[in-house]
Amino acid sequence: MKISDAKFVISSASVEKAPDTHLHEYAFIGRSNVGKSSLINMLTGRKGLAMTSAKPGKTMLINHFLVNNSWYIVDLPGYGYAQRSKKELEKIDKMIRDYILYRPQMTNLFVLVDSRHKPQKIDLEFMAWLAENEVPFSIVFTKLDKISKTEGKRNVEAYCEKLLEQWEELPPIFLTSSEDKRGRDELLDYIEELNKLPLDGSEPSEESDVNIEKNNLKPEDMETKKTPEEIKAEENLPGAEIDAADDDRATAQEVKEDTKELNNLPYVD
Repeated sequence: MKISDAKFVISSASVEKAPDTHLHEYAFIGRSNVGKSSLINMLTGRKGLAMTSAKPGKTMLINHFLVNNSWYIVDLPGYGYAQRSKKELEKIDKMIRDYILYRPQMTNLFVLVDSRHKPQKIDLEFMAWLAENEVPFSIVFTKLDKISKTEGKRNVEAYCEKLLEQWEELPPIFLTSSEDKRGRDELLDYIEELNKLPLDGSEPSEESDVNIEKNNLKPEDMETKKTPEEIKAEENLPGAEIDAADDDRATAQEVKEDTKELNNLPYVD
């Protein structure tokens, strides 16, 4: 897929305030500072489209980016930033949960994972929560340029083995680097195929060769996401309050907590 145009449209504090459109949306989420904004900029070929920051926990809203005037990239707040207050955690938790469960335009959720680290409990619990709620998602390993090819392969294989301890089948997996643009074509080609799926619950077009079942998405599920009544109001995203931030320049064990006040930039990874 060729990206001819990409632009920021709006930041929303809740799913109810998100744009009223009939276009496919592809949401990106992950632990704070996993490289989400850098990946969005790499995919669109627009440096600075999504603001980046060395400080984690900056994305506080649902951010919509219109691509080729035909589909959206949605930048969701990162989960697991330990320095947020309880009130902030609850607000962001509800924002993420409501978008994922009740936004019919969301065609796929890309869950970003830092390829340098071992499987983190918070990521595993989050993905288990997605599976339990039948949310279509894929796993995107980031920052593969920061480790050797051998280490990257070993880490990804270990991660997949961990997932297969509980799962019968893996979701689609992508290996990426925002620095050398690794995985860009694969991600865009996958999105291009998913764009052929209808949003109204009708049968997929004959030209689509996406493996829908592997993507955890059944045609009859396109408009049958769970209602609020089916989900306990008090349910929170698993582990959202326990994770510590990790920094591009250090391993998770080396990161020091940063207690400086969050700024008010509307969309920063």
